[in-house]
Amino acid sequence: MMGKILTLVVVICSFIVCTCTEEPTSPLTINETGSIAFRISRPLFFENTSKIMYLLSRENYKSITDTILISSSDEKIYTLISNVPIGLWNLEVKALDDSNQICYSETLEIEVVKDKLINVELKWGNNAGKAIYFDGGINYVNVKATTALNAISNALTIEAWVKPLSQYYNTVIAKGSANFFVQLVKYLRPGFIFKGLNIDYSGIENYWGRILLYDYIPEDEWTHIACTYSEQDQLITIYLNGVIKHQCSASGKIESLEDDLRIGARISDIYPEYFKGLMDEIRIWNVARTQSEILDNMAKELDGNENGLIGYWNFNKIVNGTKILDISNHNHNGVIYGNIKLVDSYAF
Repeated sequence: MMGKILTLVVVICSFIVCTCTEEPTSPLTINETGSIAFRISRPLFFENTSKIMYLLSRENYKSITDTILISSSDEKIYTLISNVPIGLWNLEVKALDDSNQICYSETLEIEVVKDKLINVELKWGNNAGKAIYFDGGINYVNVKATTALNAISNALTIEAWVKPLSQYYNTVIAKGSANFFVQLVKYLRPGFIFKGLNIDYSGIENYWGRILLYDYIPEDEWTHIACTYSEQDQLITIYLNGVIKHQCSASGKIESLEDDLRIGARISDIYPEYFKGLMDEIRIWNVARTQSEILDNMAKELDGNENGLIGYWNFNKIVNGTKILDISNHNHNGVIYGNIKLVDSYAF
């Protein structure tokens, strides 16, 4: 990676020279210049981004612009702009796809100081945390069954932020082979097209079957999913981005199965149905969260000690190369299997 970075810097420096369109309002000597080095933290999930374009502009001076071609493996882009006259400049940076459509843009004001290198780092988005990336291969996070997980019986809430990069049977989370699971599905066959959520609550005593929610989960966009069950209310409720999309009747306790919990795959040798894309902020509760509770908390990180929180994985850190920490008080740490990495998250 260092070889790529050094080559990029040399090429840019050899071609970029700043010239003025008009005489500046105050006299400048040839030495009254500085340099700008900016680094772009490029999230892996900007999968369709093929180029970075920047524009450095200031009144009464010729703009400085260039386009940098990038590959899908580049996670950080380094750029050096030299011989920039001192003073305030506007730096506009855009990420574009192959059709020159803007994926993201950012503009900021920079003050160039004489004979100084000004370092700027652009972190696109609002959330400085991390998300977990699955490439669609044999990759998942396994959480061992515990008393607390197995004891969920009267109520349940599953929450997750997801950004799928495909839709064919993407498993978000599953407990055992039939206790419960949540999938994003695009299923096509002659005369039938289904795109949406496939939710299995077979573990509920007097409810067997799957909920097919015909609300399409868009690819390459973040969507918040929440699924709740309350034995007291005898009700299953499905939310997308905090909005109720489906409700149905169910009754009885949730069966206690001593099976592991998996994130990104089902526990099945025949149909594991691995996830491809990004996930963030996965939460499991032993209470049925209300709509207001979901809305009030889905766009912020939790403390981990909230009432009823049984498992909470925010994916901000991998420990010892293989462990995903559970931020709740229950220590349901997960073990990584396969090619999984953390990338910058902009779920909220």
